[in-house]
Amino acid sequence: MGNNTGAESAAVTSQEPEKEMEPQPATGTVFVTVKNLEDGARDYPLTNGSSLYLPMKHKGAAWPKIPVSQVSPALRTAERKGRVQIIREQRGE
Repeated sequence: MGNNTGAESAAVTSQEPEKEMEPQPATGTVFVTVKNLEDGARDYPLTNGSSLYLPMKHKGAAWPKIPVSQVSPALRTAERKGRVQIIREQRGE
């Protein structure tokens, strides 16, 4: 019932919770799909300190896509030993 001025409404909208900003990869970033070739599930470290969980191989499995910059030496070793397959792809608009 009171008058709402522009300053009051701006104060109200600025109090909305801010959404967490996830870093978005740049356009043209190269991604890789990592497929598990072993029967059991596997977990591999990434270069950014996190881990990549690969489900056991089965028909219809959803394989994760990660930026090529996060492929760790452990993943490269697993590829060399035939435990995973790393498929390079180009993403862009």
